[in-house]
Amino acid sequence: MRCPAQADYSLSLKEEMLPMGYSFAIFAAILLLELLPYFEELKRCWKN
Repeated sequence: MRCPAQADYSLSLKEEMLPMGYSFAIFAAILLLELLPYFEELKRCWKN
């Protein structure tokens, strides 16, 4: 069985962007999880 339409595999932007609050929460979580180990190490070194 064959499909009558050709598949479109081209890249395109989404029509609706993600909500700003969602984007901010994701970037904040990434930043927090990326910097948290450095702050923990800084705290440990600061005590000594």
